[in-house]
Amino acid sequence: MRPYRPGAFPIGAGHRTPATLLLIDERDRYLREAAARYCIGMSNHQAADFLRGKLIRYRAAAWQREYAADRCPTRHRDKLTEILWLILKTTFDAIPSDRTVRAALARGRGVMIANVLIAPALRDGRAEKTAPPLFVARATRHRVSIIIAHDGEDHGETRT
Repeated sequence: MRPYRPGAFPIGAGHRTPATLLLIDERDRYLREAAARYCIGMSNHQAADFLRGKLIRYRAAAWQREYAADRCPTRHRDKLTEILWLILKTTFDAIPSDRTVRAALARGRGVMIANVLIAPALRDGRAEKTAPPLFVARATRHRVSIIIAHDGEDHGETRT
């Protein structure tokens, strides 16, 4: 007789279904996106307080009229309320706890992507006039890898 080996997704009492895990992952992705766009310079704790407060206010007001819509209303496009609408839609009107929001933000903290303006390089005493490069930093526990793409050229650098 073969030994019992459970599958990748255990089924039964006490286990979340794959559909539920996908919805949780999508909710966390929206929370990280909202923090990246609208909580710049805040710690995870501050960002979680800010986002959860906005979720509570949105659910108490405009969500009451908009929960039945299949798509986000056009008046919310490219605003924080669009992401809040998506979060509430994926969680079936449930607001995640402060601890859950902080955990979701902490899981996405390792990768930072930003378009930053770096002072132009000096060449022969004159400043070059170029577009700002794309700066990508990937942070792990022991090192930070930085890749700067400038004028189509990729340069890699590792700092510890």
